Amino acid sequence: MAEPLREVPVQGSNWDSCALHLKQDRTGSVIIEGHAFIQNLRRGHYELGVDALPGMAIAAAFDELALVV
Repeated sequence: MAEPLREVPVQGSNWDSCALHLKQDRTGSVIIEGHAFIQNLRRGHYELGVDALPGMAIAAAFDELALVV
């Protein structure tokens, strides 16, 4: 029989150092910025995809962006 999983406590300083590393690393920085962009897009901070159906707003926004880029 397999041994049950044990919880490993996470120290605040370890998490902070990981988050700091992600902000300094170029790949992590791009992921963080992209995530923030999608959140802002869903919250309606940009006038992109406003005429689309609710479930298709993100796809419509990227279609509009593709026309500009």
